[in-house]
Amino acid sequence: MLQDYNRVVTARSRAIYPGSIVVTVFDDNYAQRIQTQFASRPSWSRPPIYEMATAPAREGQRLWLSAELAALTPEVRARFMTRLEARPSFLAAYNELAVSAIVRATGYDVVPEPSLSGLTPDFLVSHGENARTIVEVYTRHRSDTQLREEQRWKELAARGNQIPVPVGIVVRAHDDSAPAAPESGLGAALVQQLRNQLLSMPEPLGHVIVIGNYAFSVLHPLDGPTAVLSTPGATGWQDADQVLDAINEKVSKYADVAAEHNTNLMVVVAAELQSPFTEDLVRVALTGAQSIVATLDLFGPSNLGSHTVQLRQTNELVTFRPSVSAIGWLAAGIDVPGPLTVYPVASAERPLNWTATDRLQLGAIG
Repeated sequence: MLQDYNRVVTARSRAIYPGSIVVTVFDDNYAQRIQTQFASRPSWSRPPIYEMATAPAREGQRLWLSAELAALTPEVRARFMTRLEARPSFLAAYNELAVSAIVRATGYDVVPEPSLSGLTPDFLVSHGENARTIVEVYTRHRSDTQLREEQRWKELAARGNQIPVPVGIVVRAHDDSAPAAPESGLGAALVQQLRNQLLSMPEPLGHVIVIGNYAFSVLHPLDGPTAVLSTPGATGWQDADQVLDAINEKVSKYADVAAEHNTNLMVVVAAELQSPFTEDLVRVALTGAQSIVATLDLFGPSNLGSHTVQLRQTNELVTFRPSVSAIGWLAAGIDVPGPLTVYPVASAERPLNWTATDRLQLGAIG
């Protein structure tokens, strides 16, 4: 199925760019270059492109990404590759390619980075006679503080997973507060002390090992040769107003351009898997209702803090500028991109009449 999908997109890329050479971007040579560049780094400091380019389990992901990149001009392809290889821009570039691949596989023509009135939206899609849609993709990232915390926890877990004692361990703060992720040097010292204590215990199961303000609970045995250290999960808030603010940021930039060029406008929203920015929250926001989503740490207290929302007296479908035809939600995909769910906007001057497929779904608001 993946090979069939690859051939379909590749054939359409030849039709869109007849003079282009269809290439397999993520081949063995590319994987070898990425391995040479990053393999010597510890696992927690490798960029997202490393596993995608080298892991055998990611073959399906490489197939559709290669097919989509092959459909681009060499200049645009090079810009996407630069963004994919940089940690801060990887996810946004990946999501844009996923949206493009889904729409292109539907049979529509996709032109990336068109020049329209001095602006360059992500894509211009042609669908049907004289019907065009500007597509802008918004990716919701977690804050830099959250990302740094996650990176430090990943480093601690990777170190802890090398301890040669096959037990499951959960770490939390000793004083029941929300534990701060330790800096690299402190993390290395914590794991060394944890290792020493575990190796000195005849039966570590059931013990809580306290080191500084960190409590390591030894909960269950494992079949493998080493420990598995579970660290605190991501926490955070998102509410319906934040969804609408994100959408309106794109609308304010491109609505006039869409009206000037007589095109539709669709804003596609995507988010990191760990973010509480969800499809349900997007759908509820479009109904005019107020809603809030929180992600919690299952293993202990969460440092969510306070979060204030503006409650609404009534729920009315959200209206945008007349040129806004639809709002989309991109779900995370690995072996295949998407799916992409398209929610039509009732106030649109030009309704978006796209064809539904297994990867492009038409949603309903309310």
